[in-house]
Amino acid sequence: MLDDFEARNFVSDAAPWTWGDGIEATPPSSPDIHALLGGLSCWWGGEQESFGVTVLPRSVVPTSIIETWQSTLRCDLGIVCLAEQTVGDLWVGVQWYEPGWPQEQTFSESSEIDRVRASAQAVLAMVLPRAQVASGAPQPDLALSPLPECASFDDVVAQWAGAELEAGYPTDWVPSGPIWDITVAAGANRYCGWHLNPAESMQSPLAVEFYIQPLLGAPRAEDLRSTGMAYRDIPGTSSAWLKESVENPGSVRMIVDVGGTRVTVAGGGRSTAEWNDLVSRLADAVSAPGDRG
Repeated sequence: MLDDFEARNFVSDAAPWTWGDGIEATPPSSPDIHALLGGLSCWWGGEQESFGVTVLPRSVVPTSIIETWQSTLRCDLGIVCLAEQTVGDLWVGVQWYEPGWPQEQTFSESSEIDRVRASAQAVLAMVLPRAQVASGAPQPDLALSPLPECASFDDVVAQWAGAELEAGYPTDWVPSGPIWDITVAAGANRYCGWHLNPAESMQSPLAVEFYIQPLLGAPRAEDLRSTGMAYRDIPGTSSAWLKESVENPGSVRMIVDVGGTRVTVAGGGRSTAEWNDLVSRLADAVSAPGDRG
């Protein structure tokens, strides 16, 4: 789409930005998700800002999502601006990220928002002629309908925890943005989180989050090699890997394959045996992509 020299026309110190590509990223394994949808996404980042170009089959991009993001004056937390256009069977979107901006918009920022949006449009103008020469668009293997809502797992998590948990994971670092919304609508991603407030429950603090990603299956050996995860035999799963936190006992990250659907679980506040039990329960609850209700 762009080479590194061309990317520096827009961000002077831009270099390929891959920190969010791994199996432990937020969200995990984004390149694999985009590939499942028949597309790809490339990012370039500098010290202050970064931008990404995503190309997807137009058939997986709901018009309602694009209209929502285009009508939002402030693009997203940290500013994620979207410039987009359909070219034949393909959709091309440009996002811009500046992590240093405050969450609340001020009058003085309006000119900077205009600059960022103009920059995104300039990137789009450079990429579009290259997309126009592409022939056709691959058809994804997904059902192109959303996975079950998080509320459908409330009972499973509550029974495991022995308490009613509040929805939401206690962090600001959760997936968001137009491309994320597209993958959710297509049934390629679902993110859920819960927590237990000890001040209100008189119990130990607990937090749990997980991603469901159909068709990704088990992670590749080369992706696991640098994570420090160890293989675990957990009932109900095809394969499972676990990493315990040395700094925070009771905190874990787990990646499991449930009949071709990958589930990534993270959290803190329970023993390893209890986390294994949660994963086993989730494995029973996670339906195959073709069995959605």
